[in-house]
Amino acid sequence: MTLAIDDPGSIGSVSDMLVIRSGVEFWPGVAAAMATAAWQGRRAPGGPLGRLADLTPLAMAGYGTYEAACLFRDGCYGPVSALGLRPDGLDVKMVPIGLLMAIGVFATAALARGLCRSGWPAGAVIAAGLAFIAITRSVASIWLPRLGSAPTRQHTTSVGVAVLAGGACLAAVRLGRRQPGAAAP
Repeated sequence: MTLAIDDPGSIGSVSDMLVIRSGVEFWPGVAAAMATAAWQGRRAPGGPLGRLADLTPLAMAGYGTYEAACLFRDGCYGPVSALGLRPDGLDVKMVPIGLLMAIGVFATAALARGLCRSGWPAGAVIAAGLAFIAITRSVASIWLPRLGSAPTRQHTTSVGVAVLAGGACLAAVRLGRRQPGAAAP
C-alpha cells in the first residue's frame, strides 16, 4: 500500500520494496481489518455492524497497547523536553508522544464501550471509535519527527478520516433517533 500511495511505478521493483520499513499503511489496514471482521460477523446476532460495534472498544484498546509498546519497540519519540524519556541512540529527552496517544486511546475506548452499552446505533459507535483514533493520530503527528515542514501523510489522512467518521457518527445518531423503537443516546 505504501508503494501504491507514494510511487506506484516502483511496485514491481524488489529493491524498492525492501526499502519500505513499515508493514502496513494504518488506515488501509484498519479498513481491511474492519472488512474482515464484518464478513466474519455476517451471521452474528447483531449482523456485521453489531459485530464491529462490539469489537470497536477492544480494537481501540489493542491499538492503544501498540502505542504504549513504544517503550519496548524503537523508543517513544516526541518533542525535545527537559522531562520525558530518552529514546535509544539519542542524547536528549523527549515527551513520549506514543504513551500520551495510548492514554488518549484507552480513555476513548472506554467512552466507546459506554456508547455501545447506552444503546447508541452500531454505526455511530464504529464511526465514533474511528473518529477518536483519527483525532488522536492527527494531533500526535504534529509533534512526531517528520521530514520537512509540511503536514505528514499520517496527519492529513487522519484529519480526513476524522472528518468523515465524525460526519458518519452524527448521521448514524440522527438516523437512529428517527427509527421507531431506537434508543436515544
